[in-house]
Order: sequence, then C-alpha cells, then structure tokens
Amino acid sequence: MYCVIQEIRRKKPDLLGEPKEIIVYQNEWRLDDRPYTWAWMYSEERFDRPHLEAYKITLHQSYRENGKVKKRQYTVCTMSYYDLCSTWWGDCIVGGETALAEKIGMDAAELCKIIDAKVEPLSERIRAEFQQSAEYAAQQEHERIRADYFTARSQFCKKYGVDKSEYDRCYDVFGVLRNASYLKQIQAEHKARQREARKQSRDYWSSYQESWHSTYSGQSAMMRRPF
Repeated sequence: MYCVIQEIRRKKPDLLGEPKEIIVYQNEWRLDDRPYTWAWMYSEERFDRPHLEAYKITLHQSYRENGKVKKRQYTVCTMSYYDLCSTWWGDCIVGGETALAEKIGMDAAELCKIIDAKVEPLSERIRAEFQQSAEYAAQQEHERIRADYFTARSQFCKKYGVDKSEYDRCYDVFGVLRNASYLKQIQAEHKARQREARKQSRDYWSSYQESWHSTYSGQSAMMRRPF
C-alpha cells in the first residue's frame, strides 16, 4: 500500500480568506437601563486567496490475480492549498481515518503512517509559504487581539466581581476605554461592597467576643467564688 498525491487546479478561488479587520460597534440591544455594550465583528472584506492548487490524495495497492499484476485505488480526499495550511487530512474524510481504514481493511494507525509520510512534507512546505503572506500576519494579529481581550475581561470580572457584560460596557475588544463614567460606577460599587464586607466581619467578631465574654466571664467568677 502506498500513497499518491496528484496536484490539480480548482476552477474558482477560495473565498474564505481571513477578514481584513476587526470592527467595533455599539450593541444597541439591552434588557435593562445599563449602558450599551461594545461588541465586535469581522469586516466583510477578506484577503484574496490566489492559489488555485488542490491536491488529490489516493492510496494504491498492487496485487496479483491469475498471474497478472493489478492495482486497487482508494480515494482519501482532495485538499486545497489553504486546507493544507490549517487542516489535517483525516478531518476531510467523512467518518475520519477510522472509516477509511475499515473500508480498505487495514489498521488505522498504519493507514495514518502511510498517508502522513507523504502529506506532511507537502503541508510543511505550503505552511512555510503561507506564513510569509499578509493574510497569515492578519490571522496572528487577530488571534492576539482576541486573546488579550479575553484575558483582560476575565481579570476585570475577577477584580470587581461582575459579569462579562460589565467589561464590555466599559471597554472594547482593543482594550480602549469607551465609558469612563460607568467604570467609575463599577469601581465605586466594588469599594462599597468591600467596606460593607469589612463592616460585617467586624460586627461578627464584635458580637462573637461579646457573647464569649458574657458566657465565660460569669463562669470564671463562679469558679473564683469561695465555697
């Protein structure tokens, strides 16, 4: 059993290039009278994907029948240039590599070994090319922006004890402060809750100490009283 990769040409370009921008907008839908949140979306304009190359992956098996050498051929999948940048070939098969292995009648691990040996060098070359493109740079920047946003929002919620939407009422996805007055309100409410918590803690311990002295000071006096 051996793997063959045939390069073919697509008739139409891939239209699913990375969006060129992340756009911030104010979400004008809400359930209460709190300020609107700042939401984000990708731009409709996307990077062009000029590569029309696609790769048909097949498995070939030679066998003898009546003294003659014959060949069986099994189609694995067809992947575009851009599929090979980001997708494993097994994810392009209905049912995955296990279904293909069962159809052929071989072990799935051995099947993967044969195909990976042929496909991986091609994938590495194409990924290296793609990583020099403006689209890849945009992908990396968008991932960084999203990661920074999720981290900042999580830290904000933990610090002030609020839900995620409260961060979005103050900041946008880029971390730009959009509503300073509401941020001050959140901070003031947080400080008020802290003061109240400290007061409740002091009141609790004061009440506990009074109860302790009331209970045990009387017993101490009785123990000191002469019989």
